[in-house]
Amino acid sequence: LNLNPGETLQIPLPPNEHLKQIQLKRPGGALNFLSPIEQGDRSFAQSRQTLRPGQYEAIIQVEGKPDEVRSYQVARSPEESNLDQWPETLTAKWNSLPLLKVNPSSPLELPTGASGRQIGDPLWETLLAIVVLALLVELGLIGRMASRRFAFRADSSPSSPVGWRRIASLVRLGGNG
Repeated sequence: LNLNPGETLQIPLPPNEHLKQIQLKRPGGALNFLSPIEQGDRSFAQSRQTLRPGQYEAIIQVEGKPDEVRSYQVARSPEESNLDQWPETLTAKWNSLPLLKVNPSSPLELPTGASGRQIGDPLWETLLAIVVLALLVELGLIGRMASRRFAFRADSSPSSPVGWRRIASLVRLGGNG
């Protein structure tokens, strides 16, 4: 169930069963359809597409039964985890570049002569000022629209709005207005 990259993945299939299809789900979600191979009294499916490390799932669909899922794991290549020190020739080549200096003994340290200053100003202050300005403009527009919409008429007094005058006239007339 554990493979190295590039090894052939062989999936044993149930004997004497009517197979509908065999799928191989590779890392990343890609699906491959596999064909059964008969060899003597055993049947299996195989795939050579195992270069990518990760979990592979074989989905075997047999007629009249629920799908069977088998998991296989392809390990990472041992060359990916080579933690040996860089050779001196490679370090010399990198250090010959004018803007890049590498010190393998302390790789996170800034190269000598490099300044750690920040270039440019933070953007959040400008964005905050824009948002505040937009809110003030919006409040001004709302106030202007409200004063136009709900302004008192020239013939009405501010102490008695139009609605109250109508109610007062209906009360005086006894509700026959």
